[in-house]
Amino acid sequence: MDVRVETRIASVPSELFRRLESPDDPFATRAFLGALESSGAASPSTGWAPCHLVAENAFLPAYLKTHSYGEFIFDWEWAQFYKRNGVAYYPKIVSMVPFTPATGARILAADTASAAAMPRALIELAVANDCSSAHALFLPKAETAAFAEHGFLVRNTLQFHWENRGYRDFADYLSHFVSKRRRDVERERRQVAAHGLAIECLTGPELATRAEELGAMMFRFYETTIEKKESNAYLPPAFFAAVFAAMPDETLLVVAKDAGTPIAAALNFFKGSQLFGRYWGTTHDYPGLHFELCYYQTIEWAIARKMRRFEAGAQGAHKIQRGFLPSIVYSAHWLRDARFREPIAQALHGEAEHVRSVIADVGSGPFGPSKP
Repeated sequence: MDVRVETRIASVPSELFRRLESPDDPFATRAFLGALESSGAASPSTGWAPCHLVAENAFLPAYLKTHSYGEFIFDWEWAQFYKRNGVAYYPKIVSMVPFTPATGARILAADTASAAAMPRALIELAVANDCSSAHALFLPKAETAAFAEHGFLVRNTLQFHWENRGYRDFADYLSHFVSKRRRDVERERRQVAAHGLAIECLTGPELATRAEELGAMMFRFYETTIEKKESNAYLPPAFFAAVFAAMPDETLLVVAKDAGTPIAAALNFFKGSQLFGRYWGTTHDYPGLHFELCYYQTIEWAIARKMRRFEAGAQGAHKIQRGFLPSIVYSAHWLRDARFREPIAQALHGEAEHVRSVIADVGSGPFGPSKP
């Protein structure tokens, strides 16, 4: 099968995406990937050089990386291990949606033969670019076998996800909590309500017609979080305006206003039955505001629209007491130098055991016994 490399998502036929895009993933799309590239967030200058694999009936997003920033499946220890042994870990090839720790298909294919060819093509891309390794991150569990068949090691890490168990509304959702955790959530919501903030959920034309204005606003809030965490500002202002303009019907912006002035916002994306929380920021540190915008308002919105699943980003054990439960996140890793395979495989085995232990310890989280 003929597989070519495209260094611009704009060069990938839009017709191919129309045929192959997942009905539940807003990220592995021409619009979202295009916004990352057109804004300069994913580019050779940022260490995310696009090298997408394209065939007649298949697509796989890929990037030549010179660092490990913005991936969220952390391999810094692997890089140090290589360095201690006198071997360069960078460059490497990574298949994922940049800066987006959300599970979704990496292999978009119309048939099984095309799908089966893509992991091999990813390895060939790594070899052609003299890379140490190739990585496919945030895979659906069903996709791991295709990579494992080509010698990729499968890694298990952890996130916390919310599942809709057929809740009628937010009160019904809270009724499934044990009493202490229910009171904690109610108290947090009362704290926010006492400030008299106006909270609105914007999507569709409300975003599209104000893309530049709201994009600039969201970037300001995004910057506040970056500064507080002393993190990296991966996304420029142009990215936010681009996604609001290009995909308003798959974007949810939750905004809090004080006397008409926006003071905080949480940015989410959705498609089909899945919702993904991505960025948040505020200029006022009201107690509980983060939880209200990023979790409670968004969960209310998800229940009303019968969304099945809500992924609220990387890490965050504090999510457990608010109804998010641990979920295994899968990734696959091909190492060119066979000397590193066994020690890393052993480390991955220990990591998988730890993940299973955490899941067992958390149990049902804040939820009481199942109701009949």
